Amino acid sequence: MPINLKKRIIRQVSNYTLLFPISLSAIITLIVLAIIINEASLSRSVLGSVELEIIDKNQSINSQTQEVIENYRRDIRFLHATPPIKGLARASNNKGVDPLENTTYAQWKTRLEIIFAAFLKNNPDYEQLRIISTNKKGQELVRVDRVQGAVEVIDLNRLQNKGAQEYFTASSNLSDGEIYMSEISLNREYGKIEFPYRPMLRLSMPIFDENQNRFGFIIINVNANNLLTLLKNSINTPFQLALTDSNGYFLSHPNKDFTFGKDLGSDISINNNYTFNPVANSSLSLIKPKNNAQTSYYTASKKITLALGEKQNFLSSHVLAPVEHIKNIEMERRTKLYVLFTYFGYCINYHSRIFQS
Repeated sequence: MPINLKKRIIRQVSNYTLLFPISLSAIITLIVLAIIINEASLSRSVLGSVELEIIDKNQSINSQTQEVIENYRRDIRFLHATPPIKGLARASNNKGVDPLENTTYAQWKTRLEIIFAAFLKNNPDYEQLRIISTNKKGQELVRVDRVQGAVEVIDLNRLQNKGAQEYFTASSNLSDGEIYMSEISLNREYGKIEFPYRPMLRLSMPIFDENQNRFGFIIINVNANNLLTLLKNSINTPFQLALTDSNGYFLSHPNKDFTFGKDLGSDISINNNYTFNPVANSSLSLIKPKNNAQTSYYTASKKITLALGEKQNFLSSHVLAPVEHIKNIEMERRTKLYVLFTYFGYCINYHSRIFQS
């Protein structure tokens, strides 16, 4: 090999050898900077991902609820349109005989009880169907119940007066065709809360006679446990779900002892038991229990409108992401990045040794 060429090769290799420590130092500096930048943005990035997931879950809860509620509305419209509904009103106003069908009040009542019983047998979400009089100030006229899985027509001497109930006042002022929907509350019989607890959602429609005089209303009791369980089961762990009523009382919560405080005379509610700390530039809030005895969560809320009107009725969905879950995601992402940097550093060190030798 010519001497000049040999010298040139040696000089070139020497230059690369001198440059490599500088390049290695620069690369290490870049890695350190990347780690610092990653740490600064990691929490924000993870929270952003969790926020999108929570928003999506809240929207799913809203869609499922509206679909179920619309089915309830459709069912009460169907029952309201059956012939005995108007027949009862006509017979009641004509000394017990419907002049249009020449049918007695008792006959219409029996026919409606048969319809109600058949409906309950084929629709397990419903617990009770009733006709309540407004002329008799809240007296039940027709009632069919689900009792321990069986359907039972309630005898005349067991019918109750419901004039003191909130739903009576609201239902007595409905316009023709309008539907009232109550808040979800625990069922009461003879003024006392039943046990085991049965959360109920009530829908009603007014009944008018042929002269548009108010006769009463049809009211259906829906077992809200089915809806609440459906919504709860739609949230996959580690996310959890809390549902609150219009006043912030829990209808569903990871801790069952927190639910139905309004009915049970407890002050447990989302506002009384948690502090909210909004996250900057986010729809999320960090909520912490005031007694510091439970897990803290990141959450975003979604109002679910059930009924509009003078007294708006709504639920609020709060999808909860435990803070520990956020930390686990951060650690997982951090570990993956550090493994990548370690492997990169190993490769640089390996090639450095080969090059220098």
